Amino acid sequence: MSVVDCTGWIPRCSRHILGNLRTELIRAVIFDLDGTLVDTEPLKLLAHARAAAELSSGVLPADQVIQVAAQFIGVPAAETDTELLRRLDLEGPARARMVQQGFTAPWRVYAQLHLAAYGQLLNESRLQGAQFPHAVALLQEVRRAGFRTALATMSSRGETQPILDAPL
Repeated sequence: MSVVDCTGWIPRCSRHILGNLRTELIRAVIFDLDGTLVDTEPLKLLAHARAAAELSSGVLPADQVIQVAAQFIGVPAAETDTELLRRLDLEGPARARMVQQGFTAPWRVYAQLHLAAYGQLLNESRLQGAQFPHAVALLQEVRRAGFRTALATMSSRGETQPILDAPL
C-alpha cells in the first residue's frame, strides 16, 4: 500500500491517485455540491435574511434571521420555511400574500421569496468566492481522466440550477 502526502496541492495528488486507480473497477465518481464543491450555506442564509426582510417590511434584522435559519441547515426546505415563518412571526404576512400569488400554504410564499433572493445573490457573482477551489480542481481532474461524474445534493432544483448554470 502506498501513502500519498496530500498536504500540498490537491490536484497534484489527485493525478497520482487517479493514475493508480484501476478504471475498470470505478465507473463514476459522485461529488456532493453543498459544502464540498461550493460553500452555499452562507448564500442561502443571506437569502433567508432578504426573504424575511421583504415579508416583514424590513423590520427583522438580518443577523436575527440568519441565526434562526442556521439552525435548519440540512433540513428540507418545506420544513425549514414553515418553521422560520413560525419562529420569526411571519406566517401572517405570508398568508396575506398566499391568495394573490396562488399558493395554498404560507411556506410556499416564503420559499418563492427565498429562491428569488438566492438567485439574485448568485447573479451578483457571489458564487465565485464560494467555490472550494481544490475540490473543483479535483472534479475537473476526474473528468479529464475520463471518469463519469455525478452530482449529489439535498438542495431543491430551484437552488441547484443557478449553481449548475454558473461557470466554475
